[in-house]
Amino acid sequence: MLVKLSFDTYRKLCVLGVHSKFDVCAMWEGYERNLSVPGIYHAASPSGKIPLLKVLFTNRCERNCGYCSNRKDRDRVERVSFDVFELVRATEELYEKGFIKGLFLSSGVGNNAEETFVKMGEVAKILRHRGFRGYIHLKVLPGVPLDAIAYYQKFASRMSFNLEAPSTSGLEMLMAEKSLWYGLKVLSKIKGTTQFVVDYGTDSDVDYLKLMAKLFSMGVCRVYFKAFVPISHTPMEHLPEGSRIREKRLYEASFLIQRYGFFWKELLDGDRLPLNIDVKTGWALRNPHLFPVDLAIADYRTLIRVPGIGPKTARRILNLRRKGELDSEGLRKILPSFRKTAGFAVFKGRRLTADGDKFPMLPLFSETGYQYMPCGRSI
Repeated sequence: MLVKLSFDTYRKLCVLGVHSKFDVCAMWEGYERNLSVPGIYHAASPSGKIPLLKVLFTNRCERNCGYCSNRKDRDRVERVSFDVFELVRATEELYEKGFIKGLFLSSGVGNNAEETFVKMGEVAKILRHRGFRGYIHLKVLPGVPLDAIAYYQKFASRMSFNLEAPSTSGLEMLMAEKSLWYGLKVLSKIKGTTQFVVDYGTDSDVDYLKLMAKLFSMGVCRVYFKAFVPISHTPMEHLPEGSRIREKRLYEASFLIQRYGFFWKELLDGDRLPLNIDVKTGWALRNPHLFPVDLAIADYRTLIRVPGIGPKTARRILNLRRKGELDSEGLRKILPSFRKTAGFAVFKGRRLTADGDKFPMLPLFSETGYQYMPCGRSI
């Protein structure tokens, strides 16, 4: 190895790094298998991939959650725990050698949720007192007193609490001992992130979207999703694996609610999110009276509702318009998904595609040609 971890510490990283994979630290994350140290994940960020040491403090647990690989009654698990200073030293060494840029620390409940969380918090506290400047993420365990959470939040870059399910009935199926009310109370204090299990049988898109809207209004900065994975020797092992497509659609819906100003009911096709098309395009097709949008006059709020146009592109369009530098040819260069946008937009009353273009028109134009209507108003 390129680092001087003890054999016992390395063995714990092997076990507790693997078991941390059910806690999500980014929408898309990868486990780097080429390194000589286990437990290092790469989380996507605006500045690129960020390597994090993502581990559990312990995989011992007093709880019996129906889907969890670390549940108390699942006997086919090697149970190990870190010592506080052992994990501090391992994190420091990996950081100093350039293997990681931070620590993502979750845990089983251990013998007692508060006792285990305090040990996790002490790892963060000691690292900061010893000059550690990397990212530290602490996962709050269910039932920890709010004053303990507030104290250790001072040493973390971010905290999170996994709600797991969007409703009380769904939570009872996954983990009867966990309280949705407690989770919402914690998230209202820490303003961090949360995570949901997706597609385990009783969850509803309506429940997810309603709760997401509430979480964002509370100041929660991000919602993550993890398609259900059946684990052998658990009560839910007989259920099919959850849909990754549905997971993706929930991510899309979360961005549209939080960053694009959509009301959650707008995104539903009946009582479900569309599966065969992205959520924003599905909304646009259900609202043909709002299209096509003229990119020469539309305001920001209207622009970001056009399929293929996000906040960054909308700001570029507005900036070029202010300078008088926007034309139809320039739009081809700045639109990330020109062919998608072209079915929902025009420029100065004219289609974005030439007459000879074989682009398949969506049902926004009549058979005889484009029917102009000004769409510069806010939606």
